[in-house]
Formats: sequence, structure tokens, C-alpha cells
Amino acid sequence: MKRILFIFGLLFITGCYSDAPHNNPYDIHNPNAHGEIRGSILNYSPAPVKGVKIYLNDNYYTITNDSGWYRISELKPNTYILTTERENYASAPETVEVMAGSTLTKSIILNFIPIINESKVYSMVIYDIEGITIRMAVMEATISDSDKIEDISSTYVHILDTNFVLSPVHSEGPFTELYNNTIEKLGNHSVDELVGNSFTFNTADIHGGQGSFNTKLYNVVDTFPNIIYPQSQDTVSQPALFIWHSVSGYSKYNLIVFKRESSIFNPVLSYSLADTFKEIDGLAPGYYNLVIFVDDGYGDKGGKKIWFMIP
Repeated sequence: MKRILFIFGLLFITGCYSDAPHNNPYDIHNPNAHGEIRGSILNYSPAPVKGVKIYLNDNYYTITNDSGWYRISELKPNTYILTTERENYASAPETVEVMAGSTLTKSIILNFIPIINESKVYSMVIYDIEGITIRMAVMEATISDSDKIEDISSTYVHILDTNFVLSPVHSEGPFTELYNNTIEKLGNHSVDELVGNSFTFNTADIHGGQGSFNTKLYNVVDTFPNIIYPQSQDTVSQPALFIWHSVSGYSKYNLIVFKRESSIFNPVLSYSLADTFKEIDGLAPGYYNLVIFVDDGYGDKGGKKIWFMIP
């Protein structure tokens, strides 16, 4: 009996030596042992990023799940270049070393490249009842950054060797902001002379992501609809039917109401209309400006401004 136990113990000890057969692919003593890489992909929110393709030495291996998790197993021990691919995201290549019989945890933060969802340049000509005419080019961009909109570090428009910084106007969602600025004159160039020129919108975030888009100014509208009601300085009782004359050649009108102490870019009411009338109700007591524009279809506008009072 003692001999049997001795032989069994000897076999057990021998089986633990490194030169014994090892079929487990993750056994470090197996000459054909494998390793694996696993981890999560996040953005700067931080939030998991699904659908990220994972490459090792330019060969596709896997894709992240809904939780941003990935796993690559049965890798031969080696040094690999890990890269990722996901639309609107940027990342630098990572060097990873896979060891036999071990698991490497590699989590990566990807930067969402800021997107210019919509950018436009349009002319706005306003004929004031007091005889003042304002001619301007309006530059507007809606920009998204799915990491954090606070990551946006600069937004500007380049035209004729000049940069115009765009300022945030208001939020259009948790990751989207509207930016704008205006030009009444650029050096010796009037707004009319900017028609046809290229406007390049640019944005960047604090992590180095950049986006750009080109557009142009199409037209300057030198006409406006005459307002029938209300007349300037009228006291208006609500509900009120605002009425204006049609303008030949135009089928689109914009009605904008904003407080007298505020800006036309911060309206209380704003409508795009095919009709030449609109019932207005719900305005708080106070003094307001009213502008009725014609719109040429590209957003270029010509309008007349009056003011009225709500008692």
C-alpha cells in the first residue's frame, strides 16, 4: 500500500514539471499557449461606445457590444498594434503586448469628433420704420459633440482671409448647440460684395477633434412686405391678426417678434409662413419689435421692422 501511494505521489509531482505535456492553450508552460485582450471602450462623457471595430495589426477581430465591451481570445504571444474604427470617433493606435497564459485588460477612451450638423449663411436686410436700414450676413451653425458640448473649444467662419468667431446662442439638446455671428461689412467689402464667396465653418474640441463645412452666400434681398396691421407704435389687444401685403415673386414669409430690449436672434415668436397673415396670442405685457420678411428660399431675407405694445 505504501508503495502504491509513493508511485502515485511521484507521478503527480512529475506531472507538474514544465516539461510535462500541457494541452490547456492558456497554460504558460504550454509551448502553444495563447493569451487574450479584453476591455471597454468609452467616450469622454464617460459613456460606453458600442459598434467600435477592433483591429490588431490591421486585421479585424471583433466589435464592441451595447456595453462598450470587447474580448479577443486565443491570441499568440506577441506585440500588437491595436486600432479602433467607429464613425465620427478618433483614436490613436495603442501598442499592446500579449503574454502566454495571461489576460490583458485594455480599456480605451475615444474622442467624438465635433459635427457641424447644419451651417448656413444668409443675408438679412431690415428696413426700420425710423429710416435706418441694416444689411448683414448671418452665419449660423448647429454643432454636436456626443462626449460633452462643453468640450467645444473654438467655432469660427473663415472668409476672405478673415476669421469670425461664432458665439453660442442656445442649446438644442444635451449635446447640441446653436452658434452664430453677423457681418455688416468686411474691410472694404459690403455684404452685397460677399455674395458667391465661400464661407468655411470650422469647429474643434479640447481633445483635438476637428470638423469643417463649406457654404456660400447666395443673394441679398432688397425688398420687403408692407405691414398692414399692426402699425408702428400701436397698442395691440390679443388675440390679434397680423396682416401684411404679398410681394411678387416670393411665396415664403418669416414673422419674428422679439422684445425691444432684446435681439432678433432671441425671438419670442418665430414663424415661417406661406400666408400673409397670422393670429398672435399669448404675449406678455410689454414692448415688442415685429419684423415681417420675404424669404428667397435660400434663407436670404428682406423685411420691415416696427414696434408695438401689449397692454
